[in-house]
Amino acid sequence: MEHDEAPRPGSPRSVIDPGPSDKTLLTLQEKHISTHVWNTCEDPNVPDRVINVRHAATHDHRAIPEEIEPWLRLAGFYHVARLRNHEIDHSLVSALVERWRPETRTFHMRMGEVTVTLEDVHHLLGLPTDGEVVSGRHGRHPFNQLVNDYLGVNPQAGRDLSGGLLGLHFLRQKFRDYARHANTKRCGTYSWGSAVLAVLYKELCKVTDRRRSEMGGCALLLQLWAWTRFPPISPGIPEVTDVHAAYGHRFNSYDVRQTVCTHIRRYRHRLDVMRRREFCWRSYLGFEGHPPPSDTARRWISVCPLICYQVVVYQQPD
Repeated sequence: MEHDEAPRPGSPRSVIDPGPSDKTLLTLQEKHISTHVWNTCEDPNVPDRVINVRHAATHDHRAIPEEIEPWLRLAGFYHVARLRNHEIDHSLVSALVERWRPETRTFHMRMGEVTVTLEDVHHLLGLPTDGEVVSGRHGRHPFNQLVNDYLGVNPQAGRDLSGGLLGLHFLRQKFRDYARHANTKRCGTYSWGSAVLAVLYKELCKVTDRRRSEMGGCALLLQLWAWTRFPPISPGIPEVTDVHAAYGHRFNSYDVRQTVCTHIRRYRHRLDVMRRREFCWRSYLGFEGHPPPSDTARRWISVCPLICYQVVVYQQPD
């Protein structure tokens, strides 16, 4: 059901049941965070749940060194490397999670259902969305074993490896003459965009459980998507400064002080009253930007399942 106009305060439509009225599809409502919010919103002693998003933010955005630019292009990471690693608005992410449904992998809004798609990944991050599937073993495995499997080297715990962090000194020593290694060229044959989207889906599904307080995945993608699709809560979309960059590159000039809403309740309210015409359904119409991954000039093609180990989602990019 879609609503174009927001309800007036005090009107019959302003008081709603969080639902669902039919539980044959939305079967996870009882442990969904929205139920907790609905049941405790009037209790001043219950704090709002604001998710801690695991994200490494760098405040100093520097240009890519000329020496590694061709290798980043070859690996398919050039455009995403040019994006500024913004601070994540935890309140914005938390408000979106409250509307995410694991059963449908969509955000349930008053104007309809919306979600992050492969098209968004392609335009916002500039990652390849077609090619070989990025997959792997499910479950917990020693990180040094994964490094050995995929890089062919054995880091020493405590010296080269700390938890899931691999020291740059180790990589510099082992791959100093990187031109001799074929890993970079092979890396560019994978659909990294679909892998990023699949992991984001998985993390969104997990964090809808109110008992969880942390979220992983590419929160930068989610935030750029929200800024692009929801103009009323966006800091504003700047003019294009580089026609060859990814669409998300235009937000590099964003200042955290430009945030429209500063509290999760303000985001909730703004999403509650948002009208259908305020949502940007065709964000990239007319955007040409960086070259598409296909040989066609006006459309792009991606044939790849999103494999999240536990969930396989097939998308039609058109």
